[in-house]
Amino acid sequence: METGLKGKIALVTGSGSGIGKAIALGLAREGVDIAVNDVNQENAENAASEIRETGSHAMVVLASVADEAEVNRMVDQVVAEWGGIDILVNNAGVTNQLLIEDTEKESFSDAALFIGADVVGRGENRELGSLLMLRFLHELGGRRLKPRTIIFMNSGVKLVTEDSMALGELKQLENQGVEILVCGTCLSRLQLADKVAVGQVSNMSDITHILLKANKVISI
Repeated sequence: METGLKGKIALVTGSGSGIGKAIALGLAREGVDIAVNDVNQENAENAASEIRETGSHAMVVLASVADEAEVNRMVDQVVAEWGGIDILVNNAGVTNQLLIEDTEKESFSDAALFIGADVVGRGENRELGSLLMLRFLHELGGRRLKPRTIIFMNSGVKLVTEDSMALGELKQLENQGVEILVCGTCLSRLQLADKVAVGQVSNMSDITHILLKANKVISI
């Protein structure tokens, strides 16, 4: 399927490893040339090599997104060498990691987040949907304001299992004080009841009560 991305130039921050690297490689497979940003040169160089293996071009730009001067230099370098930037992926971020006992009450909203699938959206590209879900949960962990409860139902329960790519992000959210509830019926139907690695198995009665009590319900 033609995506119209071939020949575009993307700057992906934090793309030396993890989510950023996965995004960069996904774009590279669509013919996008990638400016690989990271603070670790070895990681960045390795990622650039993998990108070149897809047939796309890659360049390494070392910079910390926490430093405005370095960010400006990074952008200037890409524009000077490649003539511009068509796509910017702000994957890297700066977060304030807190233990639950050090987290202020105001850090939590009265919202409930409802996740009913293991991907974002209903498009045909499940790989993209998985990356978007992973990126969303990663971003949520870095936000000061968080939902009080995240509820996983239907295929969304796959995200809390031991094989989930999002397990690290969800454990971080739980450590930050976010309540994670998982549909027990869904786990049983999908034969995943013995695979749960984060959160609390719940039932429809409790889940319904929480959704009705919440000031806002956000569905993903």
